[in-house]
Formats: sequence, structure tokens, C-alpha cells
Amino acid sequence: MKALVLIFSLLSVQAFACPNFTGTYTCQDEETGSYQMDITQRNISGGTVYTSVENGETYEFIVDGKSHVADPEQPNVVYVANCSGNIVNSVTSGPLEEDGQTVGSMKAISETFLRGNDLVTKSKATIIYGDQEFQQDYESSCSRN
Repeated sequence: MKALVLIFSLLSVQAFACPNFTGTYTCQDEETGSYQMDITQRNISGGTVYTSVENGETYEFIVDGKSHVADPEQPNVVYVANCSGNIVNSVTSGPLEEDGQTVGSMKAISETFLRGNDLVTKSKATIIYGDQEFQQDYESSCSRN
């Protein structure tokens, strides 16, 4: 789920005319190495649902301009996603928790788009932990098979 959420995290615009990301992709991840991701999509009233199957697990990402829980294990972390032309934009935000206590917060702004046969996600994350603030830029790319 975390990979899909990062793939689809940035600013709100319009929730229609979403790009067609349907296909099978090969991705690289520092934790899991190389893996395959299959993406399908369907239109819903006011938006699009992208469904991703990775390592036997299925994830849905709803692009409709409304707030959605990013991960059922962390119900206070939410995202809002919209489409603008050929880009899916989203913002993911929520508290950072340790042992049931809130110790900070996070916000990730991302855009996902096709560059040739590659599905590219660019993200900027801000993490506030205690009284410290950290910034992280991230770019990932998965190649369409």
C-alpha cells in the first residue's frame, strides 16, 4: 500500500479525465528489490479508481477529490487525489505515532505521470518529529512491460 500511496500523492485539481495507467510494470524497491505491479482502473462518479496488485496484495487508490484513509492500519493518515491532464496529484498527511502516542506529523505532496513507458512518481515529504523538521524529495519509476 505504501508504494501505491507514494505513487499517487500530490495537490488537488480536477477529479476527471485521469490518465490511463493500465498495464503491467516492473519496479525496484530498496526493501523488496524488483517486483511486478499490475494496474487496472475504472471510472466512478466524480473520479477514477486505480487498482494495483503487488506481490499478491491488492490496493485501491481513489482519485475523486475526497479524503480517503491511506492505510487501514493507520486510519488517521489520509490522502486526497485529483487529476490534472495527464498527472495524478495527491496530498497524504497524518500523525506519526510511536507506541500509541503521537510524536509528530507528516505530509507528502506527489505527482504521478507517464514518461514514455515509465510510470513516474515525484514526491516531496515534510516530516515533523518532536521539534525537528525534515524534508525529503523522492522519485520512483516503474517500467511498463
